Amino acid sequence: MLFLTLPALACDPGQEYRPTDLTANNLSGYDLSFHSLRGVDFSGKNLQNVDFTGSILTDSDFSGADLTGAILDFAVLDGADFTDAILDEKWDEIIAVLTTGNGEGQDFSNFDMSNVHLSFANLSNTNLEGANLSGAELISTNLSGADLSNANLSDAILSDANLRGSNLSNAILHDARLHRADLTNAIVVNQQLLSASLACTRMSDGSVRAQQGTCTPPTPSP
Repeated sequence: MLFLTLPALACDPGQEYRPTDLTANNLSGYDLSFHSLRGVDFSGKNLQNVDFTGSILTDSDFSGADLTGAILDFAVLDGADFTDAILDEKWDEIIAVLTTGNGEGQDFSNFDMSNVHLSFANLSNTNLEGANLSGAELISTNLSGADLSNANLSDAILSDANLRGSNLSNAILHDARLHRADLTNAIVVNQQLLSASLACTRMSDGSVRAQQGTCTPPTPSP
C-alpha cells in the first residue's frame, strides 16, 4: 500500500506540478513517469520503487539516494549524478554508460539491458553476447564491431544505428526496427531479418534494402 502525498502526481501523471512538490525526502512509490525532471535534486532521498519510466532526468542529482526497485526504463539520464546511490543490479552495472553515453569495449555479456535508453551511445567493440536488449532504444547508437551474438534485440529500435562489422550470429531480431541502420560487413543472415522492420537499411553486402517505401534520403555509402 502506497501513501501518496503528491495528489497532483498521483491522480494525473501528465499534470503540471511545482518543483517544490519534490522537496520531500520520502518519495517512495511515486509515479514520476514521463515527466521532465531535468536538473532536479534527488540527493539522499528515499526513491524506492519510484517509476521514472520515460522521464527526462538529464543532469539530475541522485547522489546518496535509495533507488531500490526504481524503474528507469527509457529514462534519459545524460549527465545525472548517481554517486553512492543504491541501485538494483541491473541499473548499478550500466549506470555509467547511461549517464556518459560511453560503453566502448566493455563487457555486458548475458546482461539485462532491456528497455534502456541508449540512443546515441558509443557501444563500439562492446561484448553484448547473450545480452537482453529487448525493447531497448538504440537510435543512432554506435555498435560497430560489437559482439551481439545470441543477443535478444526483439522490439529494439535500432534506427540509424551503426552496426558495421558487428557479430549478430543467432541474435533475435524479431520486430526490431532497423530503419537506415548500417549493417555493412555485419555477421547476420537473411533469415534473422525476415521479421525485422527494414527501410533504407544497408545490408552486410553493402546493398540497400527497403521493405517499406522509398529511401529518401538514401542511406549514404560507406
